[in-house]
Amino acid sequence: MTRTRSRALLAGLTAVVVAATGYAVHDRIQESGLHFADLAGQAHVRLTADFSSADVTTLADLPDTDRAECNETVYEVDVAGPKGTYPRATAVTATEDERLRAFQLRTGRMPAGDAEVLLDEGTVSSQGLQLGDRLTLSHGRRKLTATLVGSASRPDTRAVGPNETVVMLPTAAMAKVTGGDPGGCAQMLVRLRDPGHALAYRDAVLKALGFNPGLTFDEDLRKHI
Repeated sequence: MTRTRSRALLAGLTAVVVAATGYAVHDRIQESGLHFADLAGQAHVRLTADFSSADVTTLADLPDTDRAECNETVYEVDVAGPKGTYPRATAVTATEDERLRAFQLRTGRMPAGDAEVLLDEGTVSSQGLQLGDRLTLSHGRRKLTATLVGSASRPDTRAVGPNETVVMLPTAAMAKVTGGDPGGCAQMLVRLRDPGHALAYRDAVLKALGFNPGLTFDEDLRKHI
């Protein structure tokens, strides 16, 4: 067998192995019913369910969890300030870990507790708002009065449109707006200690919670599964 023919045969075999591996990975993903999306910030996993404060603690304490935080979006929130009212705003959770945020802090500082908020920099600039201004958020019959402590970029997520006012709230403040469990939420974002443990993490979540939440992996995890 000539050297040229040997190289051609080796290349052919390599292509077959690569293709077979690719099909095996694809089949594994399909059979496992895995879902992928471009998640906010550097999150690896998004979990969706009616999580209690105990569930949130359970997920945060799993061995493969590096960081787990509530991350919700609430629409149709009216924001009233000293310069006017901004109806139909979108409220998002101001996650503590910057790796889980879909926005960047521009001025001031991150909010704390349940009486401080951020607004998108466009609204702050166009409405002439100042740090320290008092804002009242209304959602249905629920109201929250809070202090503006900073501005942020518009969240880079499909959940937020290009024009409406965006207000960023700590988890405790978000619970007052939604009327939910102060320590619970409907959606969580998680960073894993090792992305290669994604499937093991999924199994651990099911075992720890005792129910099956909606679970979505970040697109970057495809190469680890």
